[in-house]
Amino acid sequence: MSLIELTKSITRREWLVVAAAAFIMMLLTSFPPVYGWLVGLFRGQEWNGLQIFSPGDFGVYLSYIRQARGGAFFLDNIFVVGEPVTPVINLFWWSVGLLARLTSLGPVAAFYVARSLSVLPLAVVCYLAVSFFLRQQTERLIAFLLLMFGSGWGLLASPFLSTVGPSVSWPIDLWVPESNLFASQMYSPHFVFSWTLLILSMLLLALAYETRQLRYGLLAGLVALLLFEFHPFHAPTLYIAGFFSWLALTIFNRDGAVWRRLMAFVLFVVVSCPSVIYHYFLLNSADGLTREITAANVTLTPGWPYVLLGFGLPLVLAPVGLFLCRRNGSPQLIGFLVVWALSHLVLSYFPFSFQRRFLEGAEFPLVVLAAPVIVLMVGRLIKTIRMFRRSIIPAIGLLLLLLVFASSIDIYTSILQLSPDAFFSSDESLVLEWIRESTPVDAAFISSGASGHLVAGWTGRRVLFGHWVNSGNVERRQSEVKEFFGQSDNVTRVEFMRLRGLTHVLVGPEERAATGGEFVIEPSFRQVYTVGEFEVYELQE
Repeated sequence: MSLIELTKSITRREWLVVAAAAFIMMLLTSFPPVYGWLVGLFRGQEWNGLQIFSPGDFGVYLSYIRQARGGAFFLDNIFVVGEPVTPVINLFWWSVGLLARLTSLGPVAAFYVARSLSVLPLAVVCYLAVSFFLRQQTERLIAFLLLMFGSGWGLLASPFLSTVGPSVSWPIDLWVPESNLFASQMYSPHFVFSWTLLILSMLLLALAYETRQLRYGLLAGLVALLLFEFHPFHAPTLYIAGFFSWLALTIFNRDGAVWRRLMAFVLFVVVSCPSVIYHYFLLNSADGLTREITAANVTLTPGWPYVLLGFGLPLVLAPVGLFLCRRNGSPQLIGFLVVWALSHLVLSYFPFSFQRRFLEGAEFPLVVLAAPVIVLMVGRLIKTIRMFRRSIIPAIGLLLLLLVFASSIDIYTSILQLSPDAFFSSDESLVLEWIRESTPVDAAFISSGASGHLVAGWTGRRVLFGHWVNSGNVERRQSEVKEFFGQSDNVTRVEFMRLRGLTHVLVGPEERAATGGEFVIEPSFRQVYTVGEFEVYELQE
C-alpha cells in the first residue's frame, strides 16, 4: 500500500472524527493558558505561564523563543556568564520565535499558541499511521482515540504507593510527559512536534519495507533529520527499531525483497545522520561547559512496575494482540510493531544518562497491538449488556473510563490547579518589565537562582545562575551567589563582577536575606531602579 492508497483508504467519516478529536484537543490545550490569564487578571497579577511539567525548564524555552523573535538564528545559552558557550541551531524553537515575530506575540503566548496549533498535524499523522497498521475502521478509531486522550493506571495505583523514596518511584503517566501522548500535548509544543515526526518517520519506513520503494526510505530519513536536529536522543531508538524490524521481516517474510528493504533502511540512516553528527561534534569539540551540561542532564527510567502502571491497558493487552493477529491478520506488519515497542522499552533501561527519553513513542505500537483485543473485548461486553439489559451500562462505562482515561483527567485537573508560582506579584512584573525595556541586551545579572530564572526567561538578559543544568555546576553557582551576597567586602564583589563580566545586581527578598538584611550601596554601584522589595544596581565603570 502506497501513501496515496493509504490516504484514500480513510473515509470521510474517519477524517471527520480526526478533525473533531483534534479540535477538542486544541480546545483542551488552549483553555489552561486562557484560564490562567483570566485568573491573573481577576487577582491583579500577571500569569507567567508556569505549569506542573518541568517548570524549571520553561524559562529556557522562553529564552530561545525571545532570541529567535529578535532575529537570531543561532540560539545562545543565556543562563551562564563568564564562560565560553557554543550557540546552537534549534530549528524548532527558532520556528516558534519566528511565529512570535510574525504575529507580534510575546514568548509565553507564542509557546502556548504553538502547542495548540501542533495538535492538528499530530492527529493527522497519528491516524495515517494507525490506518496503515490497522485496516478495520473500528480498530483504527479506538486506537486513535486512545492515543489522543488515553493514559495509564497511575492514578488508580497512586493511593496504594508510597511517596517516600526516590522521586522517580512513581507511575510514569503522572509525571513523565514524553511517555504519554496526552500528557505531551498538555506540556510543550516541542514534545508534540517530536511525537509527530517520530511517528511519521516510522510510518514512512514501514511503507518502504512494505512497498519496497526507496523513496519512502528517503522521506523517512528527511523527517528523522528534522527530528534529530532538536531531539537527537531518538536516533538510537529509530535506528535500532529500523534495523531489527528489517531483520524480522527478513526471517519471517521470504519474498525476495531483503536487499531492497535493507537499501531503504541504509538510505534512512544516511539521510538522517547529519543531525546526529552535528550533535556529536557539538559535544566533543565545543566548550567544556556544554559537555558539563550534557553530563548533568540525567533522566533515569523508574523501576519496571512504574512503567507498567504508566502504560496501563495497552501494555497488558499488546502481547494478547500478537496471538490475535494470527487469527484475523490485524494489525499489519506485526513484527515491525513488536520490534518498535521493544526498542523503546529495552533502551529505556540501557546505561544512558538520558534513558527515560527513550520511552517517548513506545505508546504508539503498544496501542496499535492492543486495539484489536479491545475491539474483541468491547464486542463481548455488548453481548453481556444485552444479556443483563441496560442496568449494567453505567458500570461498564465507568470501568472503561477508569481503565484508559483516569490519569488523563487527573493531569488536566492538576494543570488547572494553578500554583502561586504561576503568577508574578505586581512588583515582580514591574521589575522584570523595567529590566526588559531599560537595560541593554548585553546586560548580565547576578541574583539568586530563582530570580535568575525569571530574568533570563522573561527578559532575555544573561544571568550567572538561573537553571540547574544550563548554568553549569549547580553547587558551584549556588556557592558563588551565596558568597557574593554574603560578602561584606565591596572590593571583592566588584572584582568578582568584573572578572565574570557581570553588569547588574538584582536584589529581592531572597538576595536580601542572604546579605543579612540590606545590600550595602557603595560608590561602585548605582541604584538604577526600585519598586517594592526589588532593587536593581548597576556596576559603575
